[in-house]
Amino acid sequence: MPAPCTLHLPNLWRISPKQNEWTKASFEKFNALGQHLRTYSKNLSFADLNEVGIQGFVDSLHREGLRNTTIYKTMFNLRMFLRWCDQRGLLPNRDYETYRPRLRGGDGSQKEVIYLEWDELMQLYNYEFTPNHRGLAAVRDVFCFQCFTGLRYSDVAKLKKAEINLAEGYFTTVTQKTADALKIELNNYSRAILERYADTPFKNGLALPVISNVKMNEYLKVLGEMVGLDAPQRVVYFKGAERYEEIHPKYELLTTHCGRRTFVVAGLTLGIPAEVIMSWTGHKDYKAMRPYVKIVDRLKASEMGKFNIGSPDPKNDPK
Repeated sequence: MPAPCTLHLPNLWRISPKQNEWTKASFEKFNALGQHLRTYSKNLSFADLNEVGIQGFVDSLHREGLRNTTIYKTMFNLRMFLRWCDQRGLLPNRDYETYRPRLRGGDGSQKEVIYLEWDELMQLYNYEFTPNHRGLAAVRDVFCFQCFTGLRYSDVAKLKKAEINLAEGYFTTVTQKTADALKIELNNYSRAILERYADTPFKNGLALPVISNVKMNEYLKVLGEMVGLDAPQRVVYFKGAERYEEIHPKYELLTTHCGRRTFVVAGLTLGIPAEVIMSWTGHKDYKAMRPYVKIVDRLKASEMGKFNIGSPDPKNDPK
């Protein structure tokens, strides 16, 4: 049997995107994985990636100070990469398929979902900008469109006017991440945003004034602070076995993905069935919806308490 070869990551990266039709985001995440592997060992071979070697890689990620959620995603990407290598006969073992490191909170199950309450969304949607803040107004419009449609940034960034049917009240799109063909009906808010830019020409026939994801995330924080989205928000994360908890004003945590989360929470709160929401968002199973259902369950419990106003406390009932 030939000696196991060293991982020549740049060469593998060069081959993979064309064969797997990788997006730019996929290329970036596997490039990050390659950097982590090089930090672990500059002369890493496939034979080194047995159970002991993979645990050593996890330990290296902990030494880098990464959160458990980041390590969890990195290990997911590593398994994808090794599965690709295995299919090409490059691996002397398949320990990557069975080894699962213990990462407390790594799957994100204890992570707080950052989203806008309905009154916060309306506060943002109706905010009056001065002419000097036209750029922020455009960021607001794109983000609110996500909140009213459930689109990911990658999908709103490529939405074209030709895909929109204002007369019949819907648009179609094929998602960038999962290649799902979706038909999403318009509501009054999403329609109004599209009509606002209907006569404005954008490059490549795009429907909305979308800037880069990085810049949009930066401006969302500025925008949120300006509008007053400063409700205290708890952030819980783990590094190894240590639990950390921080409190931030909500505007510091705003990203484009909060728009999609806001759509799901708002829909469930309004009583729209989960399967209908999934038909708009492209979620494949209920597992991805569980964090949102928990939020709505908490909201229902607090709302039920409103019935208690003016009523006697049964604990103090002198029966």
